[in-house]
Amino acid sequence: MKQSRQYMMELQDQCADVPDAKLLELANQIDQSVGYLLFYSFKNSASYETVERREARQGRVVPLSRNVFYIRRRRYLDSIQRYLTVTV
Repeated sequence: MKQSRQYMMELQDQCADVPDAKLLELANQIDQSVGYLLFYSFKNSASYETVERREARQGRVVPLSRNVFYIRRRRYLDSIQRYLTVTV
């Protein structure tokens, strides 16, 4: 699965009618401890570094390595795509 910026933007456009609560629920199904980070990354097209910087400003540490973050984000994007396929 691609993670390019264009792919993310297309997926975000497809999710225009999907409530944020549902997107957050899908992220929490991937990993409950960092679901909000996956959700933030998707909604803002944010990289790991951007997420890490944002968390550091708030005095928190991202509890994942960069590699694991992107693995989980790919799983999250896949789950969004499956959700859209089922609901459309």
